[in-house]
Amino acid sequence: MYVTALGEGRIYKIRSTQCAPVALIQNNAPTTICEGDNYVLQAKRGAGLNYQWIWNGLDIPGATQPDYATTITGSYTVRVSKAAVGCSTTSAPVNITVKDRPDPVIAGSSEICDDASVSHLYSVSPTSGHSYEWSISSGDGTIINGQGTHQITVVWNSGTAGTVQVVQTNP
Repeated sequence: MYVTALGEGRIYKIRSTQCAPVALIQNNAPTTICEGDNYVLQAKRGAGLNYQWIWNGLDIPGATQPDYATTITGSYTVRVSKAAVGCSTTSAPVNITVKDRPDPVIAGSSEICDDASVSHLYSVSPTSGHSYEWSISSGDGTIINGQGTHQITVVWNSGTAGTVQVVQTNP
């Protein structure tokens, strides 16, 4: 912007300190996802703005929309510019963590005795820090020990087998 002082014939150049747009990643959701999921980063929108998403300090080729979906662990920022005035600013980082998705394989008895007096052990490979939620999804069984751990003990009532399931969570 230029301003002429009246009567003196001078021209002053005045630079606006308010030309830089606001660069802000607006997500409030947790930033930890499981492998195979994606996380959508959302920049604050505005008219006449251009966007460039940055991962670990490097421009992401083609990532020039206000939203960016990622499946990769790292530190993300967005550079927002106003092309009309040539100003830009970069947001604070948002760190995304992608954790392995558990895929438990249950080991244990597939044949049972014809009475409820024998207990059967079922297990998955233990993973430090993971939680385990077991259930009997069919049949007449009772979990008598181990709920919350990587292995349980089940008694099949009336000697009738069923199906054991586990949900393994990587917190």
